[in-house]
Amino acid sequence: MVGQGLAVLVGVLLGALLTRSLAPETLDSWGWRVPFLLGLVIGPVGLFIRRHLQETEAFLEARGVATVRQSFGTTIATHLKQVLVCMGIITSGTISFYVILLYMPTFARTQLHLPLDQAFAAQSISLVCMIVLTRILGPGGFDPARDITAITVNRWPHGYAYEYNPLFDPDWPEGTQPHVIGRASFGRITIADSDSGAAAYTDSAIDQAFRAVQELFRT
Repeated sequence: MVGQGLAVLVGVLLGALLTRSLAPETLDSWGWRVPFLLGLVIGPVGLFIRRHLQETEAFLEARGVATVRQSFGTTIATHLKQVLVCMGIITSGTISFYVILLYMPTFARTQLHLPLDQAFAAQSISLVCMIVLTRILGPGGFDPARDITAITVNRWPHGYAYEYNPLFDPDWPEGTQPHVIGRASFGRITIADSDSGAAAYTDSAIDQAFRAVQELFRT
């Protein structure tokens, strides 16, 4: 994440420099091409790193161990729950990164009508904060295996929590309802929100939070 943040920060600073240095007409005419030309340098650099980077000892040892090869479909079927959890984590992080850190200058310029250099300045501050916090909460500070005992995810009620309608929804047997399946715990992670109670009310969120914490004590 530090490398990703630094890469975006360099691009933002370059954009801010061009915005301050070139007239709007010049920027619209050819100035916008400059970052793309500089970005071409990344290709040869990445190829050089990939060809000369030494693999870690752990990877070399794992590759040398004889294992039973499985097809892609078998692997997905065997580890479906883990794959879906990883997909959800990566998707949420990617959406947050692109919306908050990459789209905001465009939103600030087109919707809030802020000068582009101010939008770039705000984006640069956000990226610097992300980079610094990543280092602080990284291996030198925050250790998830050591510092996290358990996680409970809770969302208080709002209008999107679905409530079953006996006129249209099936009569699922107890324990097989979609909201019960969806709130299933994963290791030391439990789910507590108004959706997991199928009721868009504060008391439902509180009840589900109590249930989720009780699940943690039983694991």
